[in-house]
Amino acid sequence: MITSELFLRDIKMFDVPEPKTKNRNESKWDRWGSSQWTYFADEIKQRINFFLFQRLRGNNIEVGGGWYLSYPDSAVVDLSSVCLNHNPAKEKLQFDLDIIGEGKKLPYKDNSFNSATLISVWQYLQHPKAVLGELERILKPGAEIYLINGQGAGPKECVVGRSRTEGLQEFFQELGYDTLVENIPDISGSVSEFQSVCVAMPDVDLFGDAPSRIQNKAQRKKQDEEICQDSSIFINAYVDWEMRNIVARLSKLSSFPVTRYSQEYLEKIETFSQKYHEQTGGIPLIFMEYSFEPELAMLTKEYKSFYGMMFFIGSTEKVDNYSETADEMLKKYELGFTRHLNYFKQPTTTCLIEYCAEFKLKKEDYWSGTNGNETELRRFAVFISSLGLNSFTRKLQAQVYDRLQPNVPDLDEQIQRQRAFGYKMATYEHKQKRNIDELIDVKKRIAEDGVPIVETRKLDYVPILPMLRQFIK
Repeated sequence: MITSELFLRDIKMFDVPEPKTKNRNESKWDRWGSSQWTYFADEIKQRINFFLFQRLRGNNIEVGGGWYLSYPDSAVVDLSSVCLNHNPAKEKLQFDLDIIGEGKKLPYKDNSFNSATLISVWQYLQHPKAVLGELERILKPGAEIYLINGQGAGPKECVVGRSRTEGLQEFFQELGYDTLVENIPDISGSVSEFQSVCVAMPDVDLFGDAPSRIQNKAQRKKQDEEICQDSSIFINAYVDWEMRNIVARLSKLSSFPVTRYSQEYLEKIETFSQKYHEQTGGIPLIFMEYSFEPELAMLTKEYKSFYGMMFFIGSTEKVDNYSETADEMLKKYELGFTRHLNYFKQPTTTCLIEYCAEFKLKKEDYWSGTNGNETELRRFAVFISSLGLNSFTRKLQAQVYDRLQPNVPDLDEQIQRQRAFGYKMATYEHKQKRNIDELIDVKKRIAEDGVPIVETRKLDYVPILPMLRQFIK
């Protein structure tokens, strides 16, 4: 069985209104749809996208698509309005597949689609033969259906049919359809969990009707056997594909504007920092971890989507004495930062700089951390690579770097890795969204709306790409 971690990652519950109809199925799937990302992790969904990208051409019908659009040129059919409201497909249809068993039809003409995809769907169908007949009607002769499942996947209360590969293949073969099983390696490289059963529709030739026949079956079977023996064949091809997607987006931000609003916002941060230091003697460190420079450079009154962190260096008692002052000043300058204490263990900048000058590497500095705790070296690398938002932070970043560098031979590599992680956060697809797509749209709107800018900068992303590639799973 697929682990609960893989199935239930990032579940976000939504308030689901009472269904407008008395359709019990709709109510059930709205409830499950409110969990949004119930079945597969993002990384698995992206592998499925790549798998289908290699195979599909022309328009596709995504049956039971839920929130998920696996192939861009797809019409999505689903019963849940909750799911359809969030699905990014251009063409969507709310439809109960169970009524096909009562003789109802999908509102599409014969021979309308080049392919069909059903991802973790077949096991929920009350009338699978009737649905298959309807798919055969709306698909073009010789078209292929891709049924993709994790083995035994799905909420038990909803499963009424076969969900494992051998059962699905047996079902279609007994009805005379040609089939092909292909494997989709998961995050670990395993090829035993996620599989596609490809089913060919009956075809036509010069002599009339022709039987179901998988296209290029021998070649595809051989390729699948090679992937089963060495899953890196699939994984490397997937990473290449994802890198092309990322580079295509980064190239659209190879030059980006710095808005006057961003400049003024940074000036407010600096003014706040200086005033706070004058009144309290405290040092505010304000920075963006895992930063991607266009996020801060292209701020507008409408677009303010970046996350800055603020830490005060000093003893708890001293900082607490000025907490009211800090809150009043943050409100005065309209800065939406929350206060934190002591990003580093050292209580003063002097202690921190002295510690860095005497820093000694330990084995654990190159571990990923125990129980999720980051190592000391990694914290320094994250801080140095962050985007400093005031002069206090930038000065301390330079001092920490200068003191650490003689003691850490690969410090530059560690810093570059953290910068690459910032690019990863900006370009990674999570729940079918990438932050960089919003930034590309913001850049376009800045130009169209005549938003005042102070300069244009270059995004030097090419040196980051080798390390960015390492983050793709």
